[in-house]
Amino acid sequence: MWLSMATGSRIVQMPRSIVRVLCASRPLVGKPDSHAYTTEAKGDNTGELKDLREAFGYCAAQVRRYDYEGYLCTLQLPTHLRPAAFAIRAFNVETVQAVESTNEASIAKMRLLFWRDAVKGIYQGKPPQQPVAQALSKVVEVARPTKRWFDRIVDTRSEDLDRTAPPPNLAAVEAYAEGTSSAMLYLLLEATGVRSRE
Repeated sequence: MWLSMATGSRIVQMPRSIVRVLCASRPLVGKPDSHAYTTEAKGDNTGELKDLREAFGYCAAQVRRYDYEGYLCTLQLPTHLRPAAFAIRAFNVETVQAVESTNEASIAKMRLLFWRDAVKGIYQGKPPQQPVAQALSKVVEVARPTKRWFDRIVDTRSEDLDRTAPPPNLAAVEAYAEGTSSAMLYLLLEATGVRSRE
């Protein structure tokens, strides 16, 4: 069976078995609590539970809309890991949208500054009232991913705004990929319990 996937403006068809292999991910170290991304409704916490569900739902919708391949891959993860993966991928989407939704570099830099400050607030336990930030706050509370990967994504996108010409060589392209896509993948691995020993 073939599956059609949208990649930018192109439609690519590939066998479902290959999509499963490309998207498959199993936690290699430990298994986070399957209820880690929900809260028990005790007393006044019903509002918190609703807000958290809405935040993770918003993340999934953003990923589906702007990163459909990532959305399909996330659906292949075990159910208990999907909320964290959607939140991390939504953060990546938000930083991309901060840059691509405007032609003004100063506006893009302000949006990226918001995300830099949001990451700082999330790790201090004071996330802004924004759905992706709220969901990431829960991910940080549960999985404790390394802050530097979030910072690296924002910094790399910000540095890219200052460029006026295409990357001069392959090393520059690799550095950009390492600072954006690889950093996001490191975060996804950490959310599953896989950590670097460095």
